[in-house]
Amino acid sequence: MSVFGMKFLTFWFTVSLFCLSCVGALQHADVRGTVVAPDNTPGFLSLCRVLLNGGEFEALPSVDGSFLIPNVPAGSYLLEVAHPTHAFGPVLVEVAERPDKAEAKVSAFLFAMDSGKGARLKYPVALTPSGAVTYFEKREEFSLAPMLKNPMVLIGLLSFGLMALSPKLKQWQEEAREDEVRQQEAEAARQQRRVQPAGSSSAARFIEGSPGGAQQRSAARQQQS
Repeated sequence: MSVFGMKFLTFWFTVSLFCLSCVGALQHADVRGTVVAPDNTPGFLSLCRVLLNGGEFEALPSVDGSFLIPNVPAGSYLLEVAHPTHAFGPVLVEVAERPDKAEAKVSAFLFAMDSGKGARLKYPVALTPSGAVTYFEKREEFSLAPMLKNPMVLIGLLSFGLMALSPKLKQWQEEAREDEVRQQEAEAARQQRRVQPAGSSSAARFIEGSPGGAQQRSAARQQQS
């Protein structure tokens, strides 16, 4: 083997030892917590699985609900509980190295969708279900309210109502016109009655003032005598 080959092997061996030493120096910690069963439901805990990062690490809760995930290296993890009938909110777990300690420090936070880290939680963390899992959508009951909110249905109902009321509207219009004609005729009759007495008295006074009128009056008095 050449001198260059020996130097390359020596360099590669040194780098490998350095990497192994770095990996070995990475601190680890145990992630602990408790799964709380709702109303102490029998058999609830036996169906639970505690997962870190979707199954990179996992554990099963004991009879009292406590769990332990050992030897978790430093880093950030998403802690979840898988259950067939209940949903659990995710928790952000941070395993941070401590130079002055032999074991890393574990902290728990609420998982926030926008920032990832929410409010700090008490550790060891207690995991409670947020609600029941619904696999089937509930069938909606029949109701007329959504149909009445449809603009096409409203237009159809309005058109049908106008068609049904159109004969009645015509009858009302005819009755209104007849009432108006009767009122006009009555007003014309009242005006005619007010005009006729004045006209007759004027004609009588005209006849009395004329020569023929005097003759008529004398002839009438002779006949009476």
